[in-house]
Amino acid sequence: MRSRVRLCIVLAALICAVLVSAVGQPAMAVNVLTNPGFEEGVTNYGGSGVGGGNGWSYVMVYGDGAIRAETYYGGNQFPPTFHSGSQAIRYRTSYDGPPNSESYIYQEAGVVPNSQYTASVWVRAWSGGAGFGVGDDDKAGIIIQELGADGSYIGDVSATYITEANSAYEQVTAPAFTTGPNTHKIRFILHSSIAANYEKGAVSYDDCVLEGQAVPATVSGVVTSGGAGVVGATVECQGQTATTGAGGAYSISGLIAGAATLSVSAEGYWPESVPVTLAAGAGNTANVALIAKPVSNLLLNGGFEDGVTLYSGTGYGGGFGWSYQVLYDSCAIRPETYYQFDAFPTEVHSGEEGIRFRTSTQGPPGGESLIYQDAMVRPSTSYTASVWVRGYGQSEGTVGFGADPGDRAAIWIQEFDAAGNFLQNLDEAAVTAMNYKHEYLSKTFTTSPSTAKVRYMLHSVISANFATGAIGYDDCALDGPPVPAALSGAINIAGGGPLAGVTVTVQGKTATTGAGGGYSFAELTAGAATVVISKDGYWSETRELTLVPGANSLNLSLVPAPATNLLQNPGFESGVVAYSGTESGGGLYWTHQMLQGDNAARAESYYTGLDPADIFSREYHSGDEAIRFRGSGFTSEGISYQDVFVLPNTQYVASAWVRCYDEGTGFGQNAGDKAGVWVKGLDAAGNELEDYGEASFETGNTRYEWVRKIFTTGASVAKVRFMLHTVIGADYLNGAVAYDDCALEGPGAPVTVQGTVLSMGSPLAGATVSILGQTALTGANGQYSISGPLNSEQVLQVSKTGYWPVSLTPDPALVPGVNTMPDVDLKVQIPDAANLLVNPGFEEGVVNNNTPGTYQSFGWNYVLVDNGVPGGGSPAVRAEGYYASDQFSRQYHSGNQAIRVRMSTGGGTVSIFQDVTVQPGASMTAATWVLPRSNGTGFGTDPNDRAGLQIFALDAGGNVIEPAIAESLVSVPVPGISYVPLQAAFTVPAGVNKVRYALYVLTASDYTNGCVTFDDCGLEASSVAASVSGLKALPEGAMAEISGKVVSAAFDGFFYIEEQDRSSGIKVIGTAAAGDVVTLKGRVVTLDGEETLDAISVSITGTGTIPVPLCMINRTAQTSLTAGLYVTVWGHVLSVDAQSNTFTIGDGSPDGLKVAGTPGDSQFVTVNGVLGAELIEGVPSVIVHPVSITEVL
Repeated sequence: MRSRVRLCIVLAALICAVLVSAVGQPAMAVNVLTNPGFEEGVTNYGGSGVGGGNGWSYVMVYGDGAIRAETYYGGNQFPPTFHSGSQAIRYRTSYDGPPNSESYIYQEAGVVPNSQYTASVWVRAWSGGAGFGVGDDDKAGIIIQELGADGSYIGDVSATYITEANSAYEQVTAPAFTTGPNTHKIRFILHSSIAANYEKGAVSYDDCVLEGQAVPATVSGVVTSGGAGVVGATVECQGQTATTGAGGAYSISGLIAGAATLSVSAEGYWPESVPVTLAAGAGNTANVALIAKPVSNLLLNGGFEDGVTLYSGTGYGGGFGWSYQVLYDSCAIRPETYYQFDAFPTEVHSGEEGIRFRTSTQGPPGGESLIYQDAMVRPSTSYTASVWVRGYGQSEGTVGFGADPGDRAAIWIQEFDAAGNFLQNLDEAAVTAMNYKHEYLSKTFTTSPSTAKVRYMLHSVISANFATGAIGYDDCALDGPPVPAALSGAINIAGGGPLAGVTVTVQGKTATTGAGGGYSFAELTAGAATVVISKDGYWSETRELTLVPGANSLNLSLVPAPATNLLQNPGFESGVVAYSGTESGGGLYWTHQMLQGDNAARAESYYTGLDPADIFSREYHSGDEAIRFRGSGFTSEGISYQDVFVLPNTQYVASAWVRCYDEGTGFGQNAGDKAGVWVKGLDAAGNELEDYGEASFETGNTRYEWVRKIFTTGASVAKVRFMLHTVIGADYLNGAVAYDDCALEGPGAPVTVQGTVLSMGSPLAGATVSILGQTALTGANGQYSISGPLNSEQVLQVSKTGYWPVSLTPDPALVPGVNTMPDVDLKVQIPDAANLLVNPGFEEGVVNNNTPGTYQSFGWNYVLVDNGVPGGGSPAVRAEGYYASDQFSRQYHSGNQAIRVRMSTGGGTVSIFQDVTVQPGASMTAATWVLPRSNGTGFGTDPNDRAGLQIFALDAGGNVIEPAIAESLVSVPVPGISYVPLQAAFTVPAGVNKVRYALYVLTASDYTNGCVTFDDCGLEASSVAASVSGLKALPEGAMAEISGKVVSAAFDGFFYIEEQDRSSGIKVIGTAAAGDVVTLKGRVVTLDGEETLDAISVSITGTGTIPVPLCMINRTAQTSLTAGLYVTVWGHVLSVDAQSNTFTIGDGSPDGLKVAGTPGDSQFVTVNGVLGAELIEGVPSVIVHPVSITEVL
């Protein structure tokens, strides 16, 4: 066996010095570990050496592995899971064994000699069928070692492990032990040994405990900055705090000896955290030096909080105030947050963003770049340039940043005169070695008498490639006296006069335009500035300026946002269906037609800047999407268009925001280049009648600009074709055109949208239906009707509490007049408490498998069968989150996980199932959501393809009884990206105590052409209520059935049932007539404060006798016991509310009783009706639904 590495670093834990009594009894046992549940953070590490942080140290004993925060694995097949709290720690390795990969995660805690301690940890051992536990030497647990006062090794106490995978955290507890007479420290080690790589297995730990008597300690010191004491600083250690007094002195007692972290903060200073090792007693000293924050930072976006423009390549880039120049190799400059799941995950010094440089090639020579900006300064004046630098590497001095003597992360300053002429270079200040946290770097200098501007540069050189090293920067500053500047101007309406009430923001200051549209700023700083101009109802504008000393002027016009827009997906926020070629394609309301050349129309987000060929990184006018047209050379021409119904003889405005990319040889450099809006008038059949011409740009621009075309339709025009028309002579390496926020403003043609909402095939009342910006509720028959002008809001949205919502795009598109939509069948949303399935939405995890066979994990069983084709591959079942970059992008119906099935060559069959105990004769509902997908030759191409839900009865031996007792399957792919709800109702056969809930896929297509995803599975049993009172006693959300009850009263969209003995009644959402005998199935809910059965099925089985109404006084009618009963009440008319169509009666009881309807002219009435409820300011209040109102003279 390999000998155990002997670890010698002293780190600390917490103390509780509360005594059981003051009579010499032992101190209360406490957990002496630091950060035992990892809630204070985990320092991520990947490599084959040592690392650590936040109280823990790491050693990769063997193999190249990773130790990271549990939350790092958000898209992993083994998703983040915690025993408690919101953090844990995970170990995984890159290689399959044998030999096993092995690691230690450890800390050393101070203990009392000759004292008893206990140790434990909660362990989650992950396996994807061939993961943890498959290797003979796999193990995960605790090693306890005793150390002397100087950290010298005394001996092992115990080693306690688990050796098999589990499906939930399992506690590993070491035998209780008593420390030796010379033991002053315990080394608590989490020891992992695993043969499977990270795709198959891993080990997570949480809630570590080393419990026993703590060793008390005190720490004192001085907080300084620039040699002077800082008064009023807050010093924190192990949850205890102190405030520095005169001279910056502090003292904290009540601590635990061992490793600890001292955190210091003060107003106007960068916070600092330093590790300390506390010895027993009061002799610990820790002095901390703080660094003052800049008083006047002349840099724009110095902390990168405003954003970072991604760049990769060998040339130039930049944005958000910074410019980039790659001096050597192919390199990348990106935001720090881009690297969330990198080998060196995101780290920032402050705020939420930083910037990182890395290179593609292993040197030397190293990749080299400049990240810079210019700032105005005063001559003969002192300034301090500073930055916080993180030099990433795997092993200090040998692998990563600093391993090559030429590596450096530096501040480089150049000086220029007022005309921009170069004056001098200043010596660099540089970090040249790897570090473990951001390190402060500064350079103080005095400008020359001729200096008017300096160039602040972050100069990076690194020989290690991105896999082994990188450089991060944050909180850049150029601190010194600013050069004063002023800014003023006027804001107008585009094509109109002055615009008042506009907000103008620059350098953190804000002004509002007056009646004349004017604004002014007097105290600005010369140099780079971002001006943002905004007003509700108008498109915002942003301008990047360089303010010169003294007065500056900026006049702008704001474009009104469209009040109405007849286009669908006008800003491309619903997506862009890409097309490249010489013909036509498209989708999501837009059609792309290539008129000349081999071209491409794609989403602007496609152009991430990661491809060196994409020199124009994505830009949007608003939102998160736009569309880009680019050609392959020579003259390229194309249109992206929509046909829209309009009114004849009517004026309209067509517009778009256009970005014409040009780097000197791009758009606008060839005669005939143009980009803009082109409109034609069509008849109802789509034949061209009129050409209204186009409005376009012919030269490149540096930002999106607005173009519009005003036109009037002719007498025979029924539609217009709105076209984005591009002609460009440059190829995609030199130019392109992007469009955003398109609009067609004017009156829409009148339209009516009508249809029916169902559930389980029966009409569903009370569903909310929205389209055309309007909303309606379905009536008793489940029907709705919405009328209005055609506009951009043409997605039908249907929802109701307790059901999964549905969004439906009209196909064919809406036309003027009446449009009848297909029936919408809402599916019941099974509450978690009623769902008999384990892990129904796969949020607890999915184990990835791609080998034929049978597997089990996270509550599900998998059976993978290939089709036996020679050379064919295997089916695969994986977490949907696995497919971050697949051609079929990951999609969830809800939450953050789902399960995907795909096949290799020749296809195959997959069953994913759970066996569930049920009651014979029980009424059950099974459901799932399925997303079958195809690129045109995928799922559904073969006539035998099937995917969906099957329910089988099992015999006493657990064997499947064929055929399925219920199933719901699809055989064709879904247009777009939309989950299809599948639902099946069934009754458990007599003598059957278990059923198999199975997700089934049979397809001949392989993964390059299609796949099938499932989410939100459910299996629910209905409760059979013998009486109305039993129905009302069921928990909220329960599915229930009741039969043989008489309808006591019926209203629009709802009715009431009541026992013949008049003991109980309840409201039912659905349709029936008074006197009907009904059998009901639905969900017990509270609506408007009233217990209600929201029926998904109403069966009328006959007629019966309506119970005689129960006479009662108003006071009794307002008690909860009478809710839902058919009653007779009476009284004087106290008030009438015509607006709500209600009135109130009184019979001498303290409070009046509200009745729906009108009382007529009488002052005294008798009402036969049902006691219902309504919410008044959130409080349930009784209201009578009248069957009859009798006027008493």
